[in-house]
Order: sequence, then structure tokens, then C-alpha cells
Amino acid sequence: MGLFAFATSHIHRCFSGLVWVPLVLVWISIGHGQQPKSGQGKQIADYVVEIFEDSRGALWMGTMAKGAVRYDGNELTYFTTRDGLSGDTVVSFAEDPNGHLWIGTQSGISRFDGDRIRRFGRAEGLRGNVGQVFVDRDGQLWVCMDDAVFRYDGTRFIEFKLPINTDEITSYAVLK
Repeated sequence: MGLFAFATSHIHRCFSGLVWVPLVLVWISIGHGQQPKSGQGKQIADYVVEIFEDSRGALWMGTMAKGAVRYDGNELTYFTTRDGLSGDTVVSFAEDPNGHLWIGTQSGISRFDGDRIRRFGRAEGLRGNVGQVFVDRDGQLWVCMDDAVFRYDGTRFIEFKLPINTDEITSYAVLK
């Protein structure tokens, strides 16, 4: 099953070799010499802004207003604030060594353990809007916020002090 739309922002190649193209409205997959065919798609959301493949091969899509969407190869499952997600605008995903999926929203961080979603915010040390969640090669979770970078110690998020004057940096600045 392919998922279709009209304008692209980036491309993701799955472990299986399929290529997924994120589009403004929905997604398409092009695999093993197949050509997309008109009328075979299903709209996911008005805007899909991020895609991530977890260790089980499921594709996760971040949307501007419909939360996180999981595609397991057969069906789409939506996760929203009603399910415990921190916000319905999802901007990033990362998977830790325990298989937990970390979901960055514009309202905070959420962790999905396969059964439940847990929210993280000010009580766990975070502040600001989320930019990215990232797991490094050592399995350490990092979170980039508006004005700070945080590392998760297993219980709380600890601010990582940047060795530069951050007062003069804007989101468009390039560091040398």
C-alpha cells in the first residue's frame, strides 16, 4: 500500500530498502522498481513534518496537528494528546536502547513504551519548546529546546551548559 501527496520535504530509506517520500499531505513508498499509481493513497494529515523508522520496522510520522502516526505496514494508528502525548504538533522522534520511542512535540517530550505514553516537562527539568530529540551512539538521550540543550539521566533532564554566550545566538545562527 502506498500513501500519496503532492510536495516533498525530505526522503527516508527504510531498513527494508523501501524509499518513503514525505509530502505535504501524505506519504508514498516506492519499492523495488515500483512506480506510484494515482488513486492508491490515503491522506495522513494536512502536514507531515517528520518521519522515523523504529527498530521494529514501523514508520512514525510527525504531523502539524494530528499528533504522531504509526504505520506498521498494514494500518495507521494515531496518537494524540487524548492518548497522553504532550502535544499534537510532533517535530521529532528518537528511540533509546530500551526500545522506548521519544516524541518531541512543540509542547514537550513524550515517551512511548509500547503500551503507554508518559509526558515529560518542567517537573522533569525541561523548559521551552522542543526542537529535536536525539539518541547518541552511547544510548544517551539529548533534547534541544528553544534556548538550551538537555541530557536525560534516567530520571530528570539536566541542562548541558554550552561553552559559548548563548545570548547572542539566534535559531538562524551558524557557529564556527
